Amino acid sequence: RRDTALPGLQESFVLQVLAKGKPTVVVLTNGGALAIDNLVTRPEDAPYALVEAFNPSVAGPRALAATLLGAENRWGRLPYTMYPHSYVQEQEMTNYDMAKAPGRTYRYYTG
Repeated sequence: RRDTALPGLQESFVLQVLAKGKPTVVVLTNGGALAIDNLVTRPEDAPYALVEAFNPSVAGPRALAATLLGAENRWGRLPYTMYPHSYVQEQEMTNYDMAKAPGRTYRYYTG
């Protein structure tokens, strides 16, 4: 991928759903970092939750359902750094150099 934005019209669709003002849970399932700036910095106060499920495998749907329905309280750390979309314009997506700046890894990101 050359960009971290949500593919296609997904961001527009989510924003339209959230604009309805109804309690909403947005579940992201993906295999890499996504820029979700516009979802987390919305000016509206509509109640919503954002769940990053990554690639949930075969056991993931059951665990996700248990979490969403309140049967379990799962939490954890993200396995990678979430960059704002503008950062992709500043650094190449393929620059993972750990030896010298400016790299695109957690060592160099200060945002």
